[in-house]
Amino acid sequence: MTNLMKSVLQALMLIALFHQTAFAQTREAGFEAMMMEKWDKAIDIYTGLIKTNNADQEAWLTLSNAWLAKGDKTKAQEALTNGFNAKPDGPMAFICNGRTLLLQNKPAEADAQFEKAFKKAKKDMVAIRQIGESYFFYIAPGDKKPNLTRATQLLKDAIEVSGKDFNTLMDAGYAYREQGNGGEAARHFEFASQYNAKSPLPFFMLGTVYKAGKLNDRFMTNMESAISLDNSYTPALSAKADFLYSTRKWEKARDAYAELIAKGKDVVIEDEMQLANCLFLTKDYKAAIELVEKIIAKDGSKNYLRRLLGYSYYENGDYAKGQSIMDEYFKIVAPEKIIASDYIYQGRLLLKAQKDTANAIVNLHKAIDKDTAEWELNEEIGNLYYTQRNWCDAAQHYQIWIDSLGAEAKATAIYRLGFCYFYCKEDTMRYQHALTNFLRVSEKNPAAGIGWLWSGKAAAKLDVTIDSTASNVALFGKAKPYFDKYIEIASVDKVKNKKDLLDAYSYNVYYHYLRKEDAQTRDVISKILELDPANKTALELQGILNSTPPPPGGKGK
Repeated sequence: MTNLMKSVLQALMLIALFHQTAFAQTREAGFEAMMMEKWDKAIDIYTGLIKTNNADQEAWLTLSNAWLAKGDKTKAQEALTNGFNAKPDGPMAFICNGRTLLLQNKPAEADAQFEKAFKKAKKDMVAIRQIGESYFFYIAPGDKKPNLTRATQLLKDAIEVSGKDFNTLMDAGYAYREQGNGGEAARHFEFASQYNAKSPLPFFMLGTVYKAGKLNDRFMTNMESAISLDNSYTPALSAKADFLYSTRKWEKARDAYAELIAKGKDVVIEDEMQLANCLFLTKDYKAAIELVEKIIAKDGSKNYLRRLLGYSYYENGDYAKGQSIMDEYFKIVAPEKIIASDYIYQGRLLLKAQKDTANAIVNLHKAIDKDTAEWELNEEIGNLYYTQRNWCDAAQHYQIWIDSLGAEAKATAIYRLGFCYFYCKEDTMRYQHALTNFLRVSEKNPAAGIGWLWSGKAAAKLDVTIDSTASNVALFGKAKPYFDKYIEIASVDKVKNKKDLLDAYSYNVYYHYLRKEDAQTRDVISKILELDPANKTALELQGILNSTPPPPGGKGK
């Protein structure tokens, strides 16, 4: 043989080997797609196999199952007819007949065909396995699920012929998993891994069993095992990332999605979107912006990304850009696609970018209307009204917020509510509402003077007005207990609390003076003058008392 002939022969052998390897890989990918219930992908793969070899009965049978899984019985039957015609005298032909009879709801006659197929197949594991797969997706009239018990029985028969056939063991694991028998499913997937040590598929499927059983550590271990066999194995890389995301482990999910995108074979745009989500959730807003803009440049139809971009610009402090993005987003997004957080960010951007408090409040209201779980926004709305000195609207929203908090409401929040009520002129019961809340502040923090002080101020507004005959003096004094308590607390630092102490003393001195309790009046006057020697009211009262001696046996003694 000449050197030229040797070279040609070697080239032809390499070409044949390449086609054989590519064919095997494609068939393996099709089996994997069926295991993972990716019906469209499986249909594409097996349709391609049939174009290469129209007599490929295994491909026709599996294509039929894929169509049946999608719910298209017509196309499933077409595939069975073509599979039978490809070789009418082999074991696969009997399987095609059996499945056709199943579609005609004739299970007994179908089983007779499957028995013939089993006898004729002898040790043809592909054919024997296909008998078991016949019951994977066929649902009998009146049933809600396929008869996987029957499928398992047939697969057991196949395993008795050869307990080392990878695909048959995988099929058995799948059937057991779908029946909820995690133990048997795991056992068969583990067996399968021993007979194809290079395949990551058994470890992936084993991981799905453990995930269903909520054994999360074992789920992750098997996904890592699959990845160690093939670091570009997209199903495991994706499952790992998705699991970390669903369990709110944002940093680990971010790293897993980055690994998926860098190494995965079948990365889709949704994977990049999930990475962008993780970058946002881990507060890497700059990186999120860069990635989102890159994705939008490839596919501008993803309106969700505009939302995320607007959010990221807000968090990154570029309010004008964020406002521009959100304005564009609201113009093109369908109303039913808008979510509460869209209104929240729009409201905050309006406030930051344009100082538009009114429209900011409108958007925050829309967020609550969209999702009542956003009730805490009532605090934010209340704060906006508070800064505008719109006490009544502020009080309304603070009240809703604090009512929702219940016993968890803090004294500072309740104090602000009471303060708003105190100055809300539209509320005819504002002082009573203010007093109620200031007393709650005192109950929560009795050692702090602020609650007692403002309880006194609110109660003072509820006091009777002393008439010209002074006949209702006995009714006056609602505020005194609260001012007394405030004075007790605040007197520790008279310099710091001077102004408020003077207010409290001013009420108390009037209280005692009206009752003609001269000794107590003089005592309070001295305390006022100690703080403010030029206090006009105290000096006037002191002058009155000094010019009018008390009667014998009077209250002043």
